[in-house]
Amino acid sequence: METRDLLLEIPELTAIINHGGRPSVMTGELEPWASDMRAIATDTDAYCKVSGLVERAGQEWTTESVRPWVEALLEAFGPQRLIFASNWPVMTIMSSYIGWWEALNSILDTVGASSAERQALLGGTAAKIYGLAGNA
Repeated sequence: METRDLLLEIPELTAIINHGGRPSVMTGELEPWASDMRAIATDTDAYCKVSGLVERAGQEWTTESVRPWVEALLEAFGPQRLIFASNWPVMTIMSSYIGWWEALNSILDTVGASSAERQALLGGTAAKIYGLAGNA
């Protein structure tokens, strides 16, 4: 059973897709991953973590090499259903926390993310979903 099908079977489940659905960033092949993520986002109420992309991109990753995957997730889920995550300490094999943070923020700059969209993706959505104190 695929993720989308499972989520359709249990619509009351608050689901968070981990590591951006584990795309094949290193190969550069967006499909079928992008279509699968759009289907999950369209057909379910699932959220998705924007994490694990630098590990999937390989040693020579750059902001530009992960940009298509971040942009696909933004297009599919919107910032209100995305959650920033670092995958620390595993990510330190390929990057630093600050390297990933800066890359993501650079992409958000490029796509023109508003202050509210940034707040949601970079902490607000996680606070809401996990029931953390101080969420808006």
